[in-house]
Amino acid sequence: SASFAFAALLSNGSMVLWGTRAQCELECVCGICGSDNKRPPIGTVLHLPTKVDSVCTTIEAFAAKFIDGTVATWGDINRGGDCSSVQPKLKQVDTIYSNEWAFAAKLRNGSVVTWGSGNFGGDSSSVQDQLKNVETIYSNGTAFAAKLHDGSVVTWGDEDYGGDSSSVQAQLKQVDTIYS
Repeated sequence: SASFAFAALLSNGSMVLWGTRAQCELECVCGICGSDNKRPPIGTVLHLPTKVDSVCTTIEAFAAKFIDGTVATWGDINRGGDCSSVQPKLKQVDTIYSNEWAFAAKLRNGSVVTWGSGNFGGDSSSVQDQLKNVETIYSNGTAFAAKLHDGSVVTWGDEDYGGDSSSVQAQLKQVDTIYS
């Protein structure tokens, strides 16, 4: 959860942000600001182009998933507040997951897009070819574990804290649920 801010979804699909300015300021490059590209003041009701489906947080950033499967982010750019590097890939998003430092978006086709701090899960390039047919994603503070539909598991993020499961990979078959 974000440490110093809140985001409230209203029943009409709009949103209100409050808390520390740093975590409420929107990164306009990620599709949530108006056509004038100015950041709205804290407490402004944001009437968004499409309804927000869900909101996910790292410790200092937010990611909103819209009902059309697109994503907008705001907050600390080092903890996932800037998704501009992966924005073109953030289409047909099913679910967004997070840890304290990064986000992982599971797309409707079962693939995964990550952003945020690379050392703590924001960079999944070393396992990207394995992130297919993902059923769900679990996280701890600095790493992610994806359970695939066949019951196998793919991990990435901080190697010392679960991001490297190579020593137990042979046992990670027919997994039902992962806990962190």
